[in-house]
Amino acid sequence: MPRSGHSQYPRRVQQTDVVERLTKIYRNLIADDSTRSRRGHRRRHGTSTSHGHPRAAASSRAWLVKQEISLWRLSSLVCVLLASIWVGWRIIAQTAALNLATYDPNRALSWVADEPAALDLLAARELTKPEGNLDSAREWAKNALRSNPLDAQALTLLGLIAERKGDQQSADALMRLSGARTWRDRVSQTWLFNRKVRRGQYSDALPHVDAILRMGRTQTELFPVLAAFTADPRAFEALTAFLAESPPWRAWFLSELSARLANQARLMELYAALNETGKPPTKVELRPYLNRLIKDGNFDQAYKTWQMTSPPEQRAAGTYPFNRDFDMPIDGLPFNWNLEPIPGAEIQIVSSVNGDRKRTLLVQFSGARVPFANVKQLMLLPAGEYTFTGRVKSEGLLTSRGLWWHILCAQPANTLVHTDLVSGTLPWTDFTVTFQVPATDCHAQWLQLELPARIESEKKIEGEVWYQNLRITPVPATGAALVSGGADH
Repeated sequence: MPRSGHSQYPRRVQQTDVVERLTKIYRNLIADDSTRSRRGHRRRHGTSTSHGHPRAAASSRAWLVKQEISLWRLSSLVCVLLASIWVGWRIIAQTAALNLATYDPNRALSWVADEPAALDLLAARELTKPEGNLDSAREWAKNALRSNPLDAQALTLLGLIAERKGDQQSADALMRLSGARTWRDRVSQTWLFNRKVRRGQYSDALPHVDAILRMGRTQTELFPVLAAFTADPRAFEALTAFLAESPPWRAWFLSELSARLANQARLMELYAALNETGKPPTKVELRPYLNRLIKDGNFDQAYKTWQMTSPPEQRAAGTYPFNRDFDMPIDGLPFNWNLEPIPGAEIQIVSSVNGDRKRTLLVQFSGARVPFANVKQLMLLPAGEYTFTGRVKSEGLLTSRGLWWHILCAQPANTLVHTDLVSGTLPWTDFTVTFQVPATDCHAQWLQLELPARIESEKKIEGEVWYQNLRITPVPATGAALVSGGADH
């Protein structure tokens, strides 16, 4: 029986939880004290437990083995508990230090004595003071670097401190280390950019300004710096080569440069060089350049650039308007259709519903007041007489005025002709107008669909209108010669 009971006892212990084990240990300790008291009482009365009760002695030895195992487990549990408390405290301390580091570095350091962000902030504050203690700032930055060897800001601070102390060689080395460790430190990247520009190392300087621009929120500040690269031939060459890689900010820069650079010749040179690279300007990047040329009255260069950058199948073949059947992509460039979005109107190119499946311009108005002149195209018609023809359909087009096509000179904006106003409901109807392009002061012309409102209330418009088969053709010169010859006779 004792052996059988001894073999079953460990299995029962393994099935209990920690609380039950501690309770049993406590009870055994109390029982042990009682047993010892009884043993002392028996010895005083001349009795021997081991000789008188062999089974009780065996049970006592078994209990001692069990007691040793339980005490080992208890000590392990206590160690685990203490370790958990320590880890929890460290987490709380680190969290508090991180939260305080950005605005109260001294309190952050009271939680964690070597918090890198707090040490960096103390060093930066001391560095910005006119009479700051550079030695204290350097010690704080060094301690931050010891705490976190990957702390790029600490390297940057040490580089700035070395520069303030006149140690340019150390400053260069520290800033290079900081810049190589992370591209997202604005201070080190700006310092390295300025340093390399002063040395004339333009190709090496541009990756640093690229890193700064990729961080965002500094484009306006950096534009004058990059625009200055167009003034120096070596810097311009480096800038062109870097833009040829199409960094993510290229579209922004080309747009700003097209609008703000006074030297148009340099702008044309830049775009011509980019056109020869493996990543020529996109349609989005080309639009501000063409608009700049048009604004400056350089219509021929704008048209030439547009044709050179268009696919061969999309190049104009002397027909006006270009893409007159709307069967080619609408890219929004001046010499193609510009369909500019505007609240209150929706502009679409759709298939005709009359069975011929021709592509059709559809404009839908919501009933709001719309200053509409948002379908247009720039043309370069030679001087002469022309006819403008097309087809129009409207449905429920409610407006006090109506819509018309307006043809006018680009510079100055002199009207050449406009079609009849369209309103109400109208089945497919042909229209024709004749106009004359003068030989002077009308090198380029705008063709645009507009609502010619004279007062605010006339801008209100609702309904739908369709246009197709738009054609501009010159009046044959031979007909004009015959007429004049008859008159002479």
